[in-house]
Amino acid sequence: MLRVYRASAGAGKTFALTMEFFKIVFNSPLEYKNVLAVTFTNKATEEMKSRIVRELNKLAEGLKSDYREELKRTLRLSDEQVQARAEVLRTLILHDYGRLAVTTIDRFFQRVIKAFTRELGIFPGYNVELDSDYVLQRAVDQVMQRMNKDKELGAWITELMSDSVEDARSWSVKAKIAELGKELFGESYMLFDKDVQERFNDRDFLKVYKHFLQGIIMRFEKRLEEYGRIGCGFLEEQGLRVEDFKNGKRGVINHFYKLKEKNLDNITDTTRKAIDNLDAWITKKTEPAARARLEEAYTTLNTWLRESVEFYDENYRDYVSARLLSGNLYQLGILNDLYREVRDYCDEKGLMLLSDTTRLLNTLIAGNDTSFLFEKTGNFYKHVMIDEFQDTSTMQWANFRPLIINTLAEGGRAMLVGDVKQSIYRWRNGDWRLLAEGVERDFTAFGTDNIVLGHNWRSSREIVEFNNRFFVQAAGQLKELYDAECGEDNVYSSSIIEAYNKPEQLVSRPGDGYVEIRFGGEKQEEGSDADIMEEVVEIILDTVRRGGHLKDCVILVRNGREGAFVADYLIEYNKREGIPFPVTFISNDSLYVSSSPYVELIINVLRYMVEPYDAVNRTVLLYNYRTFVQGENTAEDDTLFKAGGGAESFLDTLGIPFLREPERLASGSLFEITEEIIEAFGLKNRAEELPYLIAFQDILFDYERNNTNSLPVFLEWWEKEKDKKVLSTSEETDAVRILTIHKSKGLEFKSVIIPFCAWDLDDTRHGRRIWCHNREEGFRDLEYAPLNYSPKLADSHFREDYLEEHMKAYVDNLNLLYVALTRAEKELHVLPYAPKITKEGKPSDIGAFLYQVLEQLALPGWDGENLCLRIGEKKTIPAPATTSDNNTLNLSEYPIYNLNDRVSVRYKYEDYTDPESMETTAVDEGKMLHEIFRRIETEEDIDRAVGDMYRSGLINSTERESYREQVLGYLKNNIPSEWFDGKYKIINERDILFRGSGKARPDRVMTDGKKAIIVDYKFGRKEEKSYLRQVSFYCKTLKQMGYTDVSGYIWYVTLNKIVPVNADQIPVQLQLFN
Repeated sequence: MLRVYRASAGAGKTFALTMEFFKIVFNSPLEYKNVLAVTFTNKATEEMKSRIVRELNKLAEGLKSDYREELKRTLRLSDEQVQARAEVLRTLILHDYGRLAVTTIDRFFQRVIKAFTRELGIFPGYNVELDSDYVLQRAVDQVMQRMNKDKELGAWITELMSDSVEDARSWSVKAKIAELGKELFGESYMLFDKDVQERFNDRDFLKVYKHFLQGIIMRFEKRLEEYGRIGCGFLEEQGLRVEDFKNGKRGVINHFYKLKEKNLDNITDTTRKAIDNLDAWITKKTEPAARARLEEAYTTLNTWLRESVEFYDENYRDYVSARLLSGNLYQLGILNDLYREVRDYCDEKGLMLLSDTTRLLNTLIAGNDTSFLFEKTGNFYKHVMIDEFQDTSTMQWANFRPLIINTLAEGGRAMLVGDVKQSIYRWRNGDWRLLAEGVERDFTAFGTDNIVLGHNWRSSREIVEFNNRFFVQAAGQLKELYDAECGEDNVYSSSIIEAYNKPEQLVSRPGDGYVEIRFGGEKQEEGSDADIMEEVVEIILDTVRRGGHLKDCVILVRNGREGAFVADYLIEYNKREGIPFPVTFISNDSLYVSSSPYVELIINVLRYMVEPYDAVNRTVLLYNYRTFVQGENTAEDDTLFKAGGGAESFLDTLGIPFLREPERLASGSLFEITEEIIEAFGLKNRAEELPYLIAFQDILFDYERNNTNSLPVFLEWWEKEKDKKVLSTSEETDAVRILTIHKSKGLEFKSVIIPFCAWDLDDTRHGRRIWCHNREEGFRDLEYAPLNYSPKLADSHFREDYLEEHMKAYVDNLNLLYVALTRAEKELHVLPYAPKITKEGKPSDIGAFLYQVLEQLALPGWDGENLCLRIGEKKTIPAPATTSDNNTLNLSEYPIYNLNDRVSVRYKYEDYTDPESMETTAVDEGKMLHEIFRRIETEEDIDRAVGDMYRSGLINSTERESYREQVLGYLKNNIPSEWFDGKYKIINERDILFRGSGKARPDRVMTDGKKAIIVDYKFGRKEEKSYLRQVSFYCKTLKQMGYTDVSGYIWYVTLNKIVPVNADQIPVQLQLFN
């Protein structure tokens, strides 16, 4: 039986997962390698692994553990047995940690794909590309380049921009194409079979289909326009005016004028009620003579009205559907061009997009023995556990389902953990309906055991009880709102209630919490957002005054724009005079390594080293240095722009000698170059920038482990990756956190502050697309199409798609509110704008919906007049227990070490030295010298050759100068000067291949026309006759290659002796290969 744990916020799902793991492995210790636990983030993976090891250690050492009693009870073990088994498990897992299969879903899928590269036709050495946006941007660039040559593509892109301009959205062509291209990575697109995708790609079909749609549109408009034209013409012939009829322009007669002008909006109820209803056409006060004329006209006009309305009703859905499809067909055309470019780029670079992994595994599983597929990865899983199941996608579940079926069929355990109410990642393909209804449907044969983790271990009584009552009421009211818009006669009406089925939790913590909800000014009112932020600051100050800390508080926002506003406000607040203390904070934006002006300056300098002629970069470099390092006010200083325009004026204004000789570092490591920049520009002493500098150097260190130290390549990589590099901060940092609600999921805070609450229940303003299914005859030649989401879909053949998306959007946004309101441990503060409700009773945003629910609930602490709710009391916050362990390292400046003063590490041997030996032997030295000599063509190459050895890690900095002097001395000895003066063409250590097999490899061959000189280096202190035969063979070989004047020499370098060699008559047959 499949176990399904339904765990609301704070219910202890990680505890439940770990307990399930312990029950398996304590019962049979060797099973630890047969348990697969899947989570959705690396952080969750590490948390679970750490908890397993930490708790095993506690149990093994006999320390207090929350798991002990449950293990004793369920497995019927004594304390001694639990401890003994924990000791065994601790040893097994620590000595085989790699087999502890706690992993993310993507990493697990990748492991399976790696085992089947041949079957899938994938290059085994592929790289996984996590950044699909970067690949998409490359594809957009290619599509833009083809735009002028490909007329159809150009027309599609023109349509895209026309729609964007009409909707008052972005003017950026590339941004709009990239936004559309994100559909390629959604499962809606990936789930289409090959036939559907080929239909998308058939331009001829799209032309024919568009012609079909335009025919429907033209026939509908032409027919109704004709009714309008003949109706208006008839009135004119009869000498009748609009004013002669009842209600004039607001009456039924205006119907014909609207049709004539192609105003084909919904026909009003007034017009419909006028069919066969004379009283709707003529007022009772109309004079008898006029009435007679109108009644006569009524007979004809009423017939045309009835016919036009009937035609409208019969064909309107076709018309609206055709308009929507015709207006969006260009999206399919652009999408398919983008898809080809993305695939071409990935094939060229040997990449696999992370989004491809699920699709490929889906293909692999279809029609195959699933147990064999997963066993081929080198593991046999008897037990499967999946965390955060509400965020699982349809394709991911299709991949896991056979594995779980196989696990249950063979007597293993399988469990899923999730909470529909915390599903906020639908934009990442998560589908909460799998947890709500799909699992039970798929496992009717095995059955499901639904276990509700009913206790809330996170929040105080006041918060839990408020959320219990609020979300029961909220789900009911949201359903009523949905039904009022869409009617109750649809299959989606009950889904909202099902998603929030029994949301109540049991209280586990004492009643010492506080809930406050205060509505502010109207959103459109100037300064209302600043007023709300004043209240936010006051809440933070009050928390600190009552004994709390800044780090106890978090401000939750809906998106990055709101987060930036909050951060900017706090920055300005901290500049005020007379404030009690500054409110230090950490926000998403402030944590980006690239946000540091010092890091930006370093990037400017690196870019200057690559492109010293870039005047814009020179000017930005000057600005950053003078503004952020020297602290000058450069806001109105145009001399920087003039100085940045010229190469010499730039260097003179900057005044940093380092930049006059950047080439001296160009071949060093990026890490060392950056340290030189930090030193030269005086960046090491500013305390607030140290974390960013250290983080940037860590990034460089990791980068250089797997990549070349090429500056241009690194700068290109940085532009792509910089927005992902975030400063890691200690939880002990005393600062307010600013987080988006999405980022806060899974976290908890003592005091949660939620300002604004201004997100929509269903946002139809910012164009998003949904893939609609064509079910109607004629239309279904194109089975699926991406259409802009709007209420217009409700009047088309895509009503079902609209109703489903509308319901999902409502649940998504209620879930966001649920996640936000359940992060608090002690205090919850909500500060929405003033509620705005339409006359139809629809709330303008989630804050207004919150108000509607509170009005209906009428809780004891609700003040409807002042729009305020207070539950509980604010209390003095007790000081946490202090610990003596403080491992914090405080740096006052960035530590710079001279390159030559560092510990010398020789990290490559290649058999040149014995790693155990502390001294270099004569043999080792000979091999080193031989390596240097093979890199030298002329005397000018000595520095480069020795430098290459040093940068390769074969010699250290001390040996570098020693070898340079040594080699230079050898070349100054009594050897022919023309050997190293550039007179000859030099061929160092090049193989001569013989016909059949075998090869020869002289150390140095110098050629000039038909003349060839062979030199073989010997670094030993003993002459050998075998060397003479070897060089003689080389001479004979070169003569047979066509050189007529050949001479050979053995150069005993350390003996300062050159021995000439004559070519013996040795018959050889060879064929050269260049």
